[in-house]
Amino acid sequence: MTTYHHRIHKRLLDLFILLCAAPLALVLIGCSMLLIALIDGVPMVFRQTRIGLHGKPFTIYKLRTMRDNGFNQGMPTKLGERLRATRLDELPQLLNILNGTMSWVGPRPEQEKFVMPLLKTHPEFAARHQVKPGITGLAQIRMPHATQRDNMDKLPYDMAYIESANLLTDVSILFKTLFAILQSKQP
Repeated sequence: MTTYHHRIHKRLLDLFILLCAAPLALVLIGCSMLLIALIDGVPMVFRQTRIGLHGKPFTIYKLRTMRDNGFNQGMPTKLGERLRATRLDELPQLLNILNGTMSWVGPRPEQEKFVMPLLKTHPEFAARHQVKPGITGLAQIRMPHATQRDNMDKLPYDMAYIESANLLTDVSILFKTLFAILQSKQP
């Protein structure tokens, strides 16, 4: 379980990494948004309500990767496929880190429509909301291709992270995530 001091240190680490990553991230976000606008049109940013710390809803930000034309909704664009493969679509979540609704490392936040049914059948799922959700986490390292259908399979990894969370674990998960992104094959 996380302590008060760990939460303070984790927040400082989040902000430090954010400060270091911001220059490159802003360039990548700007270029990606320009490409989305030119190739796929507007909107360029996707907003969605997710469940976060203590079960409270918050707005998550991502670059839009799906078609938004009323006919092919739910289908990724060609550019969207590349943004997802490189995880660039996640960069706007830096706003979530800045405003404190997310951390770099923690359980991935889910949509309410997936969380509420799980809480009814598996009340232990609520335990993952003891910490801020993260852009990456132990479950994403161990199950990189998991979907919402795999939430209960990811739960032991989320709980293992929560029980043993410390700055060294966070740094290790961040490096493993970076390595996985660099090793991922482009579509």
